[in-house]
Amino acid sequence: MIIYKDYEKQVYDWLIQKHEVDPSFTFSLRQKSSKDTRLDYFVGTEKSRYFALTFWNIPVGGYAGSSGDCINLVFKFSSDYQTYGYDLKLTQTNTPQDNQNSSVLNVIKSLITPIKENIGTSYISDLTNKTNTIRSKPKKEKYTDLKDMLQDIDEDLLKFIPLVNKHIEIERQKNPEFEAHRISLEEFESMQEKLKTRFEKYQFTDKEPNYWIFQGNPDIYNITNALKAAHLKSWKVAAHKDKIAIGDKVIIWQTGKNAGCYALAEVTSEVSVFEEEPHEQWYYTDKSDASATDRVKIKITDYYADSPISDEDIKGNPCFYDFKAGNQGTNFRSRKDQYEEIKSLFNSKNSFEKVKSKLDPSIFEEFISFVRSLIKTFNLKPNDPRIVFSVRGYKLNFIVGQKYCVNVYSSINKQNFGLISTDKLSNNNEKFAGKSPQTFYNYLDSLVVGEKEKQSVLEAVESVLDKTTKSGYSRSNDIVFQNYVFQVEANEEKNMKLPTNQILYGPPGTGKTYYLKDQLFDTYTLRKNAITKEKFFENKIMNLTWWQVIAIALIENGTSKVNEILENRWVKTKASLSESKNVRATIWGTLQMHTITSSENVAYKQRQNPLIFDKNNDKMWQLLEEETKEQIPEVYDIIDEVNNFKSNNETVIKNYDFVTFHQSFAYEDFIEGIKPVFPETEEETKDLGYKIEDGVFKKLCTKAKNDPLNRYAIFIDEINRGNVSAIFGELITLIETDKRSGAKNEMSIKLPYSKKEFSVPSNLDIYGTMNTADRSVEALDTALRRRFEFKEMMPDHTVIENEKVNEIKLSEVLKKINERIELLIDRDHAIGHSYFFNVNSEEKLAKAFTTKIVPLLQEYFYGDYGKIGLVLGKGFVEKKKNDDINFADFSYENSNDFKAPSYLLKQVNEDNVIDAVLSLLGKKQAE
Repeated sequence: MIIYKDYEKQVYDWLIQKHEVDPSFTFSLRQKSSKDTRLDYFVGTEKSRYFALTFWNIPVGGYAGSSGDCINLVFKFSSDYQTYGYDLKLTQTNTPQDNQNSSVLNVIKSLITPIKENIGTSYISDLTNKTNTIRSKPKKEKYTDLKDMLQDIDEDLLKFIPLVNKHIEIERQKNPEFEAHRISLEEFESMQEKLKTRFEKYQFTDKEPNYWIFQGNPDIYNITNALKAAHLKSWKVAAHKDKIAIGDKVIIWQTGKNAGCYALAEVTSEVSVFEEEPHEQWYYTDKSDASATDRVKIKITDYYADSPISDEDIKGNPCFYDFKAGNQGTNFRSRKDQYEEIKSLFNSKNSFEKVKSKLDPSIFEEFISFVRSLIKTFNLKPNDPRIVFSVRGYKLNFIVGQKYCVNVYSSINKQNFGLISTDKLSNNNEKFAGKSPQTFYNYLDSLVVGEKEKQSVLEAVESVLDKTTKSGYSRSNDIVFQNYVFQVEANEEKNMKLPTNQILYGPPGTGKTYYLKDQLFDTYTLRKNAITKEKFFENKIMNLTWWQVIAIALIENGTSKVNEILENRWVKTKASLSESKNVRATIWGTLQMHTITSSENVAYKQRQNPLIFDKNNDKMWQLLEEETKEQIPEVYDIIDEVNNFKSNNETVIKNYDFVTFHQSFAYEDFIEGIKPVFPETEEETKDLGYKIEDGVFKKLCTKAKNDPLNRYAIFIDEINRGNVSAIFGELITLIETDKRSGAKNEMSIKLPYSKKEFSVPSNLDIYGTMNTADRSVEALDTALRRRFEFKEMMPDHTVIENEKVNEIKLSEVLKKINERIELLIDRDHAIGHSYFFNVNSEEKLAKAFTTKIVPLLQEYFYGDYGKIGLVLGKGFVEKKKNDDINFADFSYENSNDFKAPSYLLKQVNEDNVIDAVLSLLGKKQAE
């Protein structure tokens, strides 16, 4: 039997033949189309299992359910295309709202009896229905031969068309304004022209694509570097250039020493003669090769240049027995399954997850546990040349040296876990002599594996590792599988510990903030050479806004529909890290919000900068290059940074945030809040809107949840200076260690603004600092105190034990000052050792007292300079007797009591500071 498109085509050809015999015989054709119907001749879809046409132009509409045609010839078919059917369908609302629809209803009602008598009816709707419907009765209930059905339809039309024409004329006599006529020749020709234009535009893009191998000689063109720089935009074609078309799938294949697949792409233009873009020419050793010639434009759909699939990997796979990647440039129309298999080989993460999902969980855990025991026993590292991790087919492999392969195998009928030793193959050594490691690996695949004694395995592996033998398997490591095994092992102990809630408290200058930076920041920092490209990519996206990610997606994709944007790697990763429950809606909203104001196809009012998007008449979204380069040129740097990722020790990934609490810091800054969306012009003030924006703590919680194998931290400086009960809000309970997500008493709450469930992850630590001399210390919430452990940080004289200025030991000065302060006030108001850091001259010593210590004491003693004198001595404070001051001639009881001495601060500088400090220590009397 024929398929849907052939079915439509044969009906169309039959109707055209009738038209050629009788030009007055006209019929309707599809005028509007979507992506799925743009190569259809008639209205209807394959999914709904019908298509239809009409012979009249009768305007209807304006009521629910109106389709635009009230009289149709409907073609039907079964889901398996084994049978066909048809009927003549007439339909109109029973509650018309104007004269035109009333006349249409009159015509249909008047045709009930004539159709019933001349053709027969299979259905007549009840008068109480909302819609009046008539269906003719076909001559047969089902047809298996299309020609037979078309002959029967022809007989029905000879009766049906005149009947309808007659009753249209009768109604027009009653209502002269009634619009209804057979489709005119001019209307028919116009529809034909539109159909032709549509088919010419889309006949190549909608066909089943060819699958190609495009190749390049690395001595002439460096594919790898071009791909990494995102500069590969076109390709030179020679053989089969007359067969290449838009939509063909392309495998970017590198020849030479590093032969393999480096990317997948799609042909986006017809073959034409043009020069490559200047940046494409950079990768030629001989620039003359970039001269104008036959080329096609291509769009990279899958990027693999950082970890290509090698020629050797493919040769041993049965799917590629007929795979030819010669030196002639193309292998025309490779099998589709080869293309898909190559694509699947690269998607290592999905491959790993697929194997894991098909394995019995107990077998998978047993395998992983055993591999990790080997790692721990022999202190193996991820880059150890003696081991290899791989995912192939439905098998996970951990290969040790040239002797042993530990694997877990999954198929439909059996699952095994065990170890294979090449010692068992001693009689077959000649079979593998001089062969590639892949040949041996394929042989291992054919063996039935079983569980071995753990101790004997450990002994066997140990013998291999002692010899530092490199692995005999050449395939590059499966990074995802490798990271899974090693990260779980490396982070197990770190993540098993309870989360830390700690506040460092003490007098000013005791190094609380310094301790955070010096001792803790590095604990939550990943060096770039310690993370994978995938992790770097994920971390980069975490800090991007939705409009930045969508902009980058359109740079990579070109003009796209929302569905295509959804499939982009940047958008997919952003979605996985986002809390958005409707990513499609988020993309739609972002595109409209950042669309240029002059757009003819977007009416959204509350737009925000940058304005960089637009939607064309085909409902495709595009990024405007000029606006992008002017407003957000940094997105190109972001793409380049990701595509050209290289490990180095200079760049770090910070898994922490540092904030300082103050009186204005609020819940909205810390958790989430409603922020206004400001209008662009004064005229749009009435459309002022609001959006929910995540605070610093919530953002960090999201990052930590999406990266459970690493620890995160938030550092809160001066935690007692903010209104902590208001800032933490309902999180006061969630931060408790046993209430964290995954903990024994896990709790979550619904946030007041976003209405989303929220919990604090267990791999997030919270640190604060608190100055005990600060007057706001008493405001620290008692409930918060109970949820933190407190670490006191007092002045440490030993830190500056070796610091001297002349012969004055600064540690002794600090000790004396703090002893006196503790006696006069309390130990919480001592001064820290940091006040004397890097003090190594008279000038710096004088500055430490005049700009740091004395002002602090003024605050401590509220301007009581006499007490400051008790702490610092005569070298810093002088006593002024007031006996010689005479009051005015006025009688006041005990007035002489007011003649108490007063105290003044002395000017201390580099010339007199030594004497002043010696006086402070009691070693010299200051003058």
